[in-house]
Amino acid sequence: MKLKQVFSIQGAGIMLFISFLASCSGANADEYFVDAEHGDDSNSGTSRKEPWQTVEKVNSMTFKPGDNIYFKRQTSYSNGLQINGDGTEVAPILIGAWGEGDAPSFTNTDDGDYNGNCIQLNGDYQILENIYCFGTNDAPGRGFINVWKIGGIKINLGADHCIVRNNEVEDCPIGINSYGEHTLITENNVHDCNRPIWFPYWGPIGIRLGMGNQEVSWNEIRNYHSMGGEWGGDGGAIEIDDGRNPRNNIYLHHNRTSECMGFCEISYNFDICANDSVDCITENRIYNNIVIAYNESADYRTFTQFWAPLSNSFVENNTIYRKWETADIESNVFCENDEDRLATDSPTTYRNNLVVVVEEETLSTHKNSSGLGNRIYLGYPLAQINHSNNLFYNVDGPHILFSPTTSENIELGATAIIANPEVEDLEGGDYHLTSSSPARDSGADEGHYDMDLDGNPIVGTRDIGAFEYQSE
Repeated sequence: MKLKQVFSIQGAGIMLFISFLASCSGANADEYFVDAEHGDDSNSGTSRKEPWQTVEKVNSMTFKPGDNIYFKRQTSYSNGLQINGDGTEVAPILIGAWGEGDAPSFTNTDDGDYNGNCIQLNGDYQILENIYCFGTNDAPGRGFINVWKIGGIKINLGADHCIVRNNEVEDCPIGINSYGEHTLITENNVHDCNRPIWFPYWGPIGIRLGMGNQEVSWNEIRNYHSMGGEWGGDGGAIEIDDGRNPRNNIYLHHNRTSECMGFCEISYNFDICANDSVDCITENRIYNNIVIAYNESADYRTFTQFWAPLSNSFVENNTIYRKWETADIESNVFCENDEDRLATDSPTTYRNNLVVVVEEETLSTHKNSSGLGNRIYLGYPLAQINHSNNLFYNVDGPHILFSPTTSENIELGATAIIANPEVEDLEGGDYHLTSSSPARDSGADEGHYDMDLDGNPIVGTRDIGAFEYQSE
C-alpha cells in the first residue's frame, strides 16, 4: 500500500470521527451543494437536485458549525470564493467536492475580487479538501503588503484551527498563503509556477506562512522557481515572513520538494520590519521552535535560508540533493544569519542530515561568490549553531567546502561524516539507503518524529537522512 493511501485512510477515519461528533453536537448543521452548470442560486442548495450555481451565493452566506459545502466535480469557477462562519473543534465547516470525475476547479485573475485569491478561508475550524486551484495573478503592485495578499488558497488572519488537505494548486505565484494559527497544511500537490511574484526581487512560493503555530506536512511541492532578477533566481517551496506577527512553533516535516529555488526561507532584513515606520517588536523578529525534519529536497540554491535569528530550533533527518544548481545562482546548503547576535543562548541544531552536492557545474559567477561551488554553511556572519551526525558527499570529488571562512571550514568539517551515502539510485531520485550505506545507524538518537518519509517506524538508532533503512 502506498503512503498516500495509508494517510488517506487515516484521514477518512478522522473525518468519520469528526462527522460522528458533528452529528452529536451540530444537530442543526446543513449540507449545501453547488453546481456551476446546472444549479440556480434561487434553489435551496440543500440537495444535489437543487444546488446553487455561483460562488457569489456561497460568499453571501455565514455558515454554522458542522455545515458542509460541496462543489460538483468537473465544474469550474472563475471568481473568488470566501467561506464565512466559524466551525468548532468537534463540528468543523467542511468545503469539498461531490460527484465523480476531476476535482472542481477555481481560478481568479481579478485583483479587486478577494485579492485575486481562488479561495479564502475566513473563519475558525474550516476544512478545505479535494479542490483544484490554478492560474492566479502575481502581486498587483510593489511592496510587501501587496505580495502578502495574494495566493491561490488563502487562510485569513484570525481564521484559526483550519485544515487545508488533499488539494492541487498549479501555476499560482503563491500556492497556499496562511495567516491562521494552529493550521494544518497537508497532503497537497503544489506545482509548476515559474512566474515571479514581484520581478526582479521575489520569485514564486509554494506555501507561505505569515503567522506562527502552523504545521506543513506530507505535501509535494514541485517546480517553483523563476530565473533571472536580482539574485540570479528566486522563489522556493516554503517561505516564512511578515515581522508584524510572532512566528514561533512552526513544523515543516515529511514533505517532498523538487526543482524549487530552495526548500525554506525565513525573512528578516528584507521583511517589513526594515521599514522604520512600522512598529515591529524585537521579540517578533526572533523565531522560536522551528522544526524542519524528514523532508526530501532536490532543489536549487539553499535548503534552508534563515535570515532571522532562531532559537530552540532543529534541522534534522532531511535528505538533500543540490542537483539543480547553476553557476549564476549563489549556492549553499544551510544559510543562517544572526548579525545582531540575538539568539546565542539556544542555537539551531543541525543533525542527521544527508547532503549531496555537485561542484563542477556550480562554480559560481554570481557577484562576489565567483569561483565558489556549493558551500554547506553560510552566514553574514554565520550564526552560532550546533551540528552533529551529518553526512556529506560531493559527486564531483572529495572536496567539501563547509564555509568560505577558513576557521569555520575547519571547525565545521571536523565532525562531519564525508562519504558516499550509497543510496539506491542517486541520479534516478531514489534516495533510500542500501544495506551498505554509511548512513545506517549513524544518526543521533534524539529526534522529533518516530516515522520516516515513507511512514516506516524508527527502530533503534536513527539512520541519517529522511529514509530509515528497511531490511528485506
